Amino acid sequence: MLRGDGERGFPRVPRGMERSSVRKRFEALLQRMVDEAEAYAAFAQASGNELLMFDAEGLLEWVNGQAALSMRQSVQDALESAPFAEEALLKLLRAVESPLDRIKRRNATDEAQRWSDLVDWLYQMPGSLRNLLELEGLRCRGVRAMTYDKAVRVIEGKLYSYFLARIEYPSAAISGAYESWTPPARTHESPQERWVAKHSQMLTDAAIIGRVLRSLTPRDRELVRLRYGERWPWDAIGKRLGLRGSAVYQARDRVLGIFYGAFRLWDD
Repeated sequence: MLRGDGERGFPRVPRGMERSSVRKRFEALLQRMVDEAEAYAAFAQASGNELLMFDAEGLLEWVNGQAALSMRQSVQDALESAPFAEEALLKLLRAVESPLDRIKRRNATDEAQRWSDLVDWLYQMPGSLRNLLELEGLRCRGVRAMTYDKAVRVIEGKLYSYFLARIEYPSAAISGAYESWTPPARTHESPQERWVAKHSQMLTDAAIIGRVLRSLTPRDRELVRLRYGERWPWDAIGKRLGLRGSAVYQARDRVLGIFYGAFRLWDD
């Protein structure tokens, strides 16, 4: 069972979540994550696959610890920055949990695919909750979020640029050897400073993309690399990653949603 407030170093329920219905829903979500992680651990144990058992043990420890802590902190940060309505919070908590039911229905006869998708759902849960809370907070404050279609175009443009830049600059951005390319009398800036000034937005985007990629599951990282680095079509990516039918597009939308939150794409 998931431990209560104060145990395992968890922070107490955030201010504003004292309302019993919201608190119960949030705790039920955390408990369901633990239940699903324990079910995966039981499946791994029954399989006798040592690598799978090691992965399941790490997942269960992460869900009970870092994931729960991160989700509680996200809720606390959101409540401190926006006047959330109780019904809005309940709807949001239902929204982050709903993909699990779809996963189980879609893969009812494909056990391996079901567990793979379930593990992805667990690992993406803290980020999904944080993004939805941030978007709802913006709405509460009257800030208009960029539409999904517009945001997708912006995000995909940044991802394509990121992988192109990695081809052009595979290692350090610039070295002292480039000093001879610029007459020293024109400026007191170093070549590194000039390069950074010219490419500041690209560097900012690269830092955000790199941070998000490190947080993704291996399969989602491969999806991003194949699409935006190798320019594979979606159907070929689906076959490569074992994602059938619309599952590859659902994975795409989930990943782009994480980038949406990371880039903080709000309309002016």
